[in-house]
Amino acid sequence: MASLFVMQRTTLTPSVELNKCLRAIKDNGFTASEYPVAITFEDHLTSELQAKVSEVKVYMGEGWHSDFHRTNFHCYSPPDLFVKVGIAGVPRDTVMEETKAIENEWIPVWNEEFSFPLSVPKLAVLRIEVKEQHISGNHDFGGQTCLPISELKTGFRAVPLHDKKGVRYKSVKLLMRFDFESPE
Repeated sequence: MASLFVMQRTTLTPSVELNKCLRAIKDNGFTASEYPVAITFEDHLTSELQAKVSEVKVYMGEGWHSDFHRTNFHCYSPPDLFVKVGIAGVPRDTVMEETKAIENEWIPVWNEEFSFPLSVPKLAVLRIEVKEQHISGNHDFGGQTCLPISELKTGFRAVPLHDKKGVRYKSVKLLMRFDFESPE
């Protein structure tokens, strides 16, 4: 498979392999910094590199009871967790969906599936965020990760989550299934 490269127009900056850029975004793009990350994707890809459907199923999660102090969420009960799953990429692929909140459960089971038609899968990143639901709308943070679609394989995965600074939690992870197909 041919590698894709990121080029900056009208600069003397050399081209960089796309997967290296996506890994750098995953590792550093959500780290607190005084400098914002601004990325624009333009899709000048051949048809064989385009058009896929990404099926993502969120089965369950675990590890919050180990990595979070019991009072990080509710003071006297287990958290009400939900998962936000979406795609970051070219504007027509960008979308965010969410599961229902599972109330009072340290090991929530969602069993929810999402379908993301992708026009440019090589530039798509799967965004996953876990939140603890509050009636006020100020949801507490429960973990996050970003996964380049081009690096994901079809099948079941235990997906580790990270804190707001990108540090991997010791125990928090989601059981997920990924499936990718070309549209007919």
